[in-house]
Amino acid sequence: QSAAFARLRETHGDRFADFMGAKVHAVEGDLTLDHLGLEPDLYRRLAAAVDVVLTCAASVTFDEEIDAALQLNTLGARRMMEFAKSCGDATLVHVSTAYVNGQTKGRIPEAPPRPDWSMAQEMGRSDAPFDLERETRDILARADEIHDDSRSPEQQDRYRKMALQQNPNPTQRWLDAQMETFRKRWLKERLIEEGMRRGQQWGWHDSYTLTKAMGEQLIVKHRGDLPTAIIRPSIVESALVEPEPGWIEGLKVADPLIDAVSKGRLPDFPGQKDMIVDIIPVDIVANTTLAAMARTAREGGIGVYHVSTGDRNPVLFHQAFEHSYEYFQKYPRLNRNNEPIPIQRWTYPTLGQFRRRYNLRYVYPLNAALWTLSRFTRITLLNNLKRRIAVMQSAISRMLYYAAIYSPYTSLECTFETDRTVKLHESLDPEDRLRFNGDVSRIHWKTYFQEIHIPGLKRHVLKTDEPKPAVTEEEEVAERSGFAQAGEDALPHLDTLTDILAKSADMYGDKTALQMQRDDGWIRYSYKDVFALAGHIGWQWRSSGLHPGDRVLLFSENMPEWGIACFAGMVAGAVLVPVDRRSTPQEVWRIARFTESKAILCTEGGHVLLTASAEAGGAPSQPGGEPAEPGGDVMFWNIENHGLPFDAPQRPATPVILNEEPPPWAPVEPDSPAAIMFTRGMAAESHGVVLTHRNFVSNLLSLAEILRAYRTDHFLSLLPMSQALEFTGGFLMPFYAGATITYTTSVRPRSLVGLMDETGVNCLIAAPRLFGLLLGSLRQTAEKNGESVVSRMRLLVSGGGTLESDLYHAYREIGLTIHEGYGLTEAAPVVTVNPMDRSKPSSVGVALPAVDIEIQAPDKEGNGEIIVRGNNVMQGYYRNPTATENRLRGGWLHTGDIGRIDRDGYLYISERLGQATGSAGAAVSAGSAQGSPGGPEGAAGRRSGRAGSGREHGATAFFDVDGTIVDATIVH
Repeated sequence: QSAAFARLRETHGDRFADFMGAKVHAVEGDLTLDHLGLEPDLYRRLAAAVDVVLTCAASVTFDEEIDAALQLNTLGARRMMEFAKSCGDATLVHVSTAYVNGQTKGRIPEAPPRPDWSMAQEMGRSDAPFDLERETRDILARADEIHDDSRSPEQQDRYRKMALQQNPNPTQRWLDAQMETFRKRWLKERLIEEGMRRGQQWGWHDSYTLTKAMGEQLIVKHRGDLPTAIIRPSIVESALVEPEPGWIEGLKVADPLIDAVSKGRLPDFPGQKDMIVDIIPVDIVANTTLAAMARTAREGGIGVYHVSTGDRNPVLFHQAFEHSYEYFQKYPRLNRNNEPIPIQRWTYPTLGQFRRRYNLRYVYPLNAALWTLSRFTRITLLNNLKRRIAVMQSAISRMLYYAAIYSPYTSLECTFETDRTVKLHESLDPEDRLRFNGDVSRIHWKTYFQEIHIPGLKRHVLKTDEPKPAVTEEEEVAERSGFAQAGEDALPHLDTLTDILAKSADMYGDKTALQMQRDDGWIRYSYKDVFALAGHIGWQWRSSGLHPGDRVLLFSENMPEWGIACFAGMVAGAVLVPVDRRSTPQEVWRIARFTESKAILCTEGGHVLLTASAEAGGAPSQPGGEPAEPGGDVMFWNIENHGLPFDAPQRPATPVILNEEPPPWAPVEPDSPAAIMFTRGMAAESHGVVLTHRNFVSNLLSLAEILRAYRTDHFLSLLPMSQALEFTGGFLMPFYAGATITYTTSVRPRSLVGLMDETGVNCLIAAPRLFGLLLGSLRQTAEKNGESVVSRMRLLVSGGGTLESDLYHAYREIGLTIHEGYGLTEAAPVVTVNPMDRSKPSSVGVALPAVDIEIQAPDKEGNGEIIVRGNNVMQGYYRNPTATENRLRGGWLHTGDIGRIDRDGYLYISERLGQATGSAGAAVSAGSAQGSPGGPEGAAGRRSGRAGSGREHGATAFFDVDGTIVDATIVH
């Protein structure tokens, strides 16, 4: 949908997608890995097909951690150059930055850099030799030292003291999590400091300009006779003409400052008012890159091209501000009272003056005020004032951050020469000169800022075209989801699932939590509804004789009432025993007897099945061998009627809250069992996994750090809620974040995509088979409806089976990334997952925070058994100490799965021993067809193995009760 393709879309109309599919073939690589992370055969085939290598991927953060900046900007540039050399007659076009000149002054020539030469040497400030390879080794070694230091006993002690200052009586989970937060913060700060120190030591500004310059030098030093063009743009901003005036994606260098000015949050800024601010529209950069590409391919050699305006059409610092100031005077942002936000003219102090002014006026007084208020910890009325002061501190810190990071770029005394670039454009024939226009003299700066750039910024990035008031700084903080933003005083109480229920109800109130469309319309439950109903239903069950620790079996399809019943059980102190609705009545009765469940919570349909089975003698004998009574003393509760007995009158579908205040909730401790989840039905080798409140909460909070959900998110529940992945990832995570969850009975891909479009779904957790079924409908929707569903999708997570590479890349072709994870019920369940911004195909991701994984007894290729440790690991198997001792050894969970971990910490699964996965993610195992009660009813069979391992491939099939195959999949 990007406007960058508007002309092609207009030209090709309905055939646009086919045209792009024929012209563009995406192959995902990784600049931080040798051979770009590609398999050798794919690397060779790609090299044989490529004529031009254009590389512009980089870290453009000025204060990036030094190791990350080096991997992307320096070593990544070298890896792309090496790939270009392997292509035979290819041309390399490397997009760098004009600011590789560092702190040098005067006119900067368009010339290749001198390898093994620093800007400090260039300026005569240092005689210290600069060796590229040695500097690279030193940076990596120093980064490793900093990583090790972050885990030293001395640092751990400091983190502990800092955490205890915030909360003198923490739980161990909170303390561990807070210490890890402090460790990551300390690590990031030290790596940034190291980058800034090295950059300035060698005559550059920061880690960004240092590593970009090193990347250029490596290319020049090792390119051989590879035809090479180095493009050096200055500050790239919105388009002048194409694809449309003002087109831009994301905030660029100047844009955070413009946005802050418009909100009245940047009343001044350091810099030299008459200094050139070198801004270049993005379409001129693109045109120059294409022209340089053609010339270099034709003539060979190496050429450097500055794409900038300061040489031919400069705009000064104060002019850029005045143009922006005038715009917001004419079109001001509005505050909550619908009044224009006042903005001030800058005085352009020095950086030192700016810091002193804000330290004296704001930083020191705010610190003193917060210190004083912190003495009164028991006066809750002061909490709001403390929060407001903390927000003000955040705003001041952000302002000082802008000043420190941007000041080198607002105080430069240099001009980038553009003679070669001008001659490049002049060499084009007249028609191409117009089509690939590189003439910067045509830019009228006031018109550009006020009629092109700022309106484009508002339209494409800030989304402020609509007349709505700007949110305050405090509202921005409050809008961010997750309890990490709720204040430190909230964190220590998140130890149990009942804590999650209470906090979410308090934070999100009337927002819709759970919804489902039924025959008579939509049924919706707010967070307050869920809280109130869970409390009253739990009280009702306790009044019926349910005691803390009793087991309640839940046998139901996915629906909003499933989640309410779950929390009701937790409120009552019960242990939930969720069972897949596709289980046979015999399996349900077997689990009920095995767990000695006090009650069965089910739908009308489930009740009919179970009672009929019991009356027909289908209820199996108890574990000791004695026959079971048909119903015994097990209570039946109707999940569709607020957990009442089945003979109770039907209550309205809308939530009904009793007038009486319920008694206090049953006491629940973090280590109290929350659920017993069965790994493989009730086959001979099944195990009931006992998971505590601590297990679930630990896994939830760790998962939320890597794949954060937001209150604006909308999840669609597809996997059975009886499975740990859906329970933790598809239910607890969105509920924790304040999102909305939609339930459905449909399994037809077209209906699901229609529902996603109707409800605004942007998050989906599913098994690979489900993603495969949805792909075709998503493609059709993207082509017919302008990608409304596809473009909205923010988070796709795959678990419960192997995500095939073809399926991963098929989703990438429509602009979506599936984040594959790995876990098992015994780990509550997520162990690893691919982070949002760093997904690797074929990998199941990195370990969650506070989860340790190791490879035991690895072979020469690094493959060995995956073992797991953390607060998410189960308490044990229910009534099965032998199996528990076999799985839990030396504090580690032995998964039985085989894998390896790469140097970036990403896990790759080589063999999954002992389970296969169907379309809904349900696990079945060898022999379960024979071990399942009742013969063919609900049976599943499997042969396991791995291609190329000397074993068989695996085949999995699911049968309906009449023996008809309803789903089958091959597991590789």
